[in-house]
Amino acid sequence: MIVRWHDAGFSEPVVGAAVARPGYGGIVLGPQASLGFDPQPVSRRRPQPGHAWPLGDLVETPPSPPGEIARALDGFFARSAGAYGILIATPERILCERYSEFGAADRVTPSWSMTKAITCTVIGRLIQQGWLASVYDPAPAPLWRDPRAIHRVITLDHLLRMRSGLAFPVAHGDGRVTLGFENSAVYQDAGDAFEAAQRSIVATVPGAVYRYINSGLNVLGAIVRDRIERRGLPYYETLYGLLVDRLGMASYQHSADIAGNLIASGAGFATLRDYAKLGVLYLQNGMWDGEGLLPQGWADYALTATHTGTSYAACFRTNIDRLFPDLPPDTAWASGASDQRIFILRRHRLTVAVSNETDHPMDLLALNHVIATAIAAWA
Repeated sequence: MIVRWHDAGFSEPVVGAAVARPGYGGIVLGPQASLGFDPQPVSRRRPQPGHAWPLGDLVETPPSPPGEIARALDGFFARSAGAYGILIATPERILCERYSEFGAADRVTPSWSMTKAITCTVIGRLIQQGWLASVYDPAPAPLWRDPRAIHRVITLDHLLRMRSGLAFPVAHGDGRVTLGFENSAVYQDAGDAFEAAQRSIVATVPGAVYRYINSGLNVLGAIVRDRIERRGLPYYETLYGLLVDRLGMASYQHSADIAGNLIASGAGFATLRDYAKLGVLYLQNGMWDGEGLLPQGWADYALTATHTGTSYAACFRTNIDRLFPDLPPDTAWASGASDQRIFILRRHRLTVAVSNETDHPMDLLALNHVIATAIAAWA
């Protein structure tokens, strides 16, 4: 598929090439004529037929929300022109969902960096399975085997909390070489995201500095793939089966790079009903349908910021800086670049999933009011 985009107010016309395959999302080709792997059909587990959400896909139409909730939602959509929709739920049922004229319950929307929270949770699954030992161990990346290398100082915890110190040299036209901290190239360049991430240099002492980058998450993606394949298991089916298919997130799709890696830092797609299932898992402290999917204490670990100077936890953000002034400081959320969020309010047993179009910033104070009103009405 050839994609042409022209916005005279932004830049010259852009022409790109991509292919789309079920289970692999949209794959950027760049200058390459073909993919570097053969995307065979992925066998995926479906939600339990005939079972109610969240274990299944049957959703009973919720009653009309209380008047104060309806008014808060009216204000939110009036002030957030790009909002696809918002969903509020407990672990037992969906309390309320509303969509804009271009959103729908069955419409998948991009996760962007909410996929980081998926990857973090998969790391928790690997620890629960015994495939990894501890987040405080050196990160066993396939290209970081040399025990003498500085990369061996980097732990899984450093990668999850954006404190790895990874960077890469950037050569400028005037001959200068500076440090770069890759952000979006992984989604735009037709390369091997996992190899590029592992070949990053260590620019600061691991653990010393918070810096939000995608490279660390794609190192984690390489570790996940290595842990699966060294056991002789199929990569794609196993990765889906570890978490998203186990939660019945049938609409969720990862996106692959040209080498066939399922990008671990972003670029997933799902419906709000399926995004909210991740929130339910954390509301239940990692329990799902009577089974512990995550290690004891994982929810506390992942949803708690541990360093001064940042509200970032382990691939989740927290409200300790009161970005949402009427929500508790221990509120946590998965966060995407276009104001996508999955809120986890453990004290109140509520999760809120919201999605938004990239070119239209969301009114966060209006969103704050919706959630605070939901707490008052339902918690």
